[in-house]
Amino acid sequence: MHRITVSFGRIRPVASVIIGMTVLLTNAAVVCIIARSLGADINWDLLNYHFYNGYLWAHGKLIQDSLCTEQSYLDPRLNFFYYLLIKNFAPLTVNLIIAGFQSLGISAAWLLCFHLLKIYNIRTRLILSSVAAISAIIGPIFWSEIGGTMGDTLLASPIILAIFFSLISQERDRLIYLFFAGLLVGFVAGLKFTNMIYAVGFVFAFILTTLYRYKFNIRRLVIVETIFCFSFLSGFVLLYFNIGYLLFLTYKNPIFPYFNNIFHSPYIGNYAIRDERWFPQNLIGYITLPFEFVVRHHPKPNQQHIIGMEIPFRTIFPALYFIISPSILLYLYFKKIKNNELYDIFFVLSFFAGSFFVWEEVFSYYRYFAAAEMIFPTILLVLLVRWGRLIMHWRHHSMTYVAAALLVATAAAYSLPDSNWGREAFSSSYFGASKREFKSYNNALLIVGFRPLGFILPYFPLDDRIIGLPEHLGITQKFQKKYLRPLLDYKNIYYLTDAAEIKNDRELPAHYGVTVNYENCSIYKTSIYPVAVCPVQHTP
Repeated sequence: MHRITVSFGRIRPVASVIIGMTVLLTNAAVVCIIARSLGADINWDLLNYHFYNGYLWAHGKLIQDSLCTEQSYLDPRLNFFYYLLIKNFAPLTVNLIIAGFQSLGISAAWLLCFHLLKIYNIRTRLILSSVAAISAIIGPIFWSEIGGTMGDTLLASPIILAIFFSLISQERDRLIYLFFAGLLVGFVAGLKFTNMIYAVGFVFAFILTTLYRYKFNIRRLVIVETIFCFSFLSGFVLLYFNIGYLLFLTYKNPIFPYFNNIFHSPYIGNYAIRDERWFPQNLIGYITLPFEFVVRHHPKPNQQHIIGMEIPFRTIFPALYFIISPSILLYLYFKKIKNNELYDIFFVLSFFAGSFFVWEEVFSYYRYFAAAEMIFPTILLVLLVRWGRLIMHWRHHSMTYVAAALLVATAAAYSLPDSNWGREAFSSSYFGASKREFKSYNNALLIVGFRPLGFILPYFPLDDRIIGLPEHLGITQKFQKKYLRPLLDYKNIYYLTDAAEIKNDRELPAHYGVTVNYENCSIYKTSIYPVAVCPVQHTP
């Protein structure tokens, strides 16, 4: 019978299908069981804009009813997916559906590991790939996002599959796979901007590995980079063009309010929005950042500098990467060991390094490195096993595989988290709110004060207008004049805030001519916190 060699080595087609389906179903079952045990995801971004932005996109109100925050126009297509789920299903079902999609990233990591170990026997590949997959599940980012709406791990599978297709393209000399790789990266970048860093990682990896494999063949390099960049841009434009065009027509910046130092929109200052809390404070900080993740940090409220994420976490994998991979490459260089079998792992190492350096410069926020975190165990496992074969001549020594698997599993277990982005027990309704409660507020202007309140806004009548506080974004007078226009057009105006903050909430400055009647607020209970809806008087 004809045998195939895409990723399963010399395995019969039927066996390949059985193995693939088993891996997919097993990973989905494991991740869904974990999601069920963790509880319903109630993260700050979901309460702020994940649900609300999806609602705005669904009803064509993304510009009209933005809350004037940095997140007001982020990822509307991705958030539309969350909006549909939360609107139509119970919290448990929502989390299980999201977890099922997230498990595809684990299966993709399994596939990548299985492919990189193709020179070994099937049993060894199956066992070691399973170790890599399990280790990826308990990574701090993936674990904390299981069943949740953060989106980083949800979109990881196309990135990892793009690595796989890139390797297949080079091994088979079939550039069509390279086109698929670029298309996948473009799609996920169009859904969530933070995935742009991986496009740079691919470009960097293609430069190093193409020149290495084809002995500085510039023509080959130009072809490879052109195909990847063209397909990447095609995928990105397909997903983002109409959103970017809408923002450009409205604000003269297709990714408003970001990178206005480039686009110079008159509606916001000419600077690039940058959260300085995450960035290392000097060159030494940039060099040591991967090693700082080894220690669990406990961020405090209003802390000026935070390592990695807002939640406590620790991981040893980035530090191990920057210790082990250079050591092995230097050893191979000085020993003058040249082997075509090294190409694929060299590509993955180059991709990771390029992505990391861009991530560190642009974000330094660990959650945005989710796809790379999910292949950490694969990288380390393959390095240790193949290093043993090429350097230690341990190809048939089963203890090598056992030692490598134990080291990777131990490193993964070290990351076991003790916190998350916010969980609660599963209930019948995600936010405990109903449209019936707010139907009397039709044809009104809603001013949103305390954040996050985006989760409650889709329950108000569709004909309402909604604005936020302009102080949440460094806008110009031109933007403010346009944004505050509804204050002149509506008679029924209400101010929304957390009921517990009524006495302390005085964010609306007097020069807006807005007076909130805090004595006549209506209080509505939700499963998150009580929401106060207060009548407003506006004096132009």
